[in-house]
Amino acid sequence: MIIRDGTTSEQHHAFVAARTLFNWAVREDLLSLNPVQGVRGFKPAQTRERVLNEQELRTVWQEARHAPYPFGPIVQVLLLTGLRRSEAVQLKWNFIDDAERTVTIPAELTKNGRIHVVPIGTLLHDTFASLPRINQYVFPSSREAGTVFNGWGKAKSRFDEQLADVAPYTLHDLRRTFATTHAKLGTPIHVTEKLLNHVSGTISGVAAVYNRHTYLEEMRVAVATYDEYLAKLGEDC
Repeated sequence: MIIRDGTTSEQHHAFVAARTLFNWAVREDLLSLNPVQGVRGFKPAQTRERVLNEQELRTVWQEARHAPYPFGPIVQVLLLTGLRRSEAVQLKWNFIDDAERTVTIPAELTKNGRIHVVPIGTLLHDTFASLPRINQYVFPSSREAGTVFNGWGKAKSRFDEQLADVAPYTLHDLRRTFATTHAKLGTPIHVTEKLLNHVSGTISGVAAVYNRHTYLEEMRVAVATYDEYLAKLGEDC
């Protein structure tokens, strides 16, 4: 029997602990057979570490600004917000509050099940303003009414054909690049975690229970700094 690859390190440690316990029980004559004998252990999923360097980020950002709707603007949103692609593609126009300059993603659409408020900086505002309003979705499907864009494979392949100097990357690598760039720009880690809607990290446990500060204003400052950085990258081309 082979246990499926791609498990977490926690699952791996739990399996090792169970195997050790059963081996002890056999030695103590509490069991006649180790029930996991012959089972090949978990292979924890490898953590990806791909981060685009500054030149690659510049190239992807520039191409995203010129690539056609919807994929080009989707990449812009990913670069500007650090959202997961599943969150970005399910954006609805009524999530966007132009007066408050925020995007509010409901809990049912986030990975951790927590509402996520994203500040809208100048670049993200301009991106949204340039898009057609076809229906309730910011990035609707062109084929099936009431659904969202789903042509990831072909669209990314066409997009990447224009990126001769960029090594292979995934869309999730843009999220990691977003976080790494904020670190480079001096954004405090707890603010970056708020931008990414992380529930673990520097504000966790008791701190997460009692610290109810939203850090929205700090997030706005970080977004403005990041906007300036991307704008400068574009100017340097």
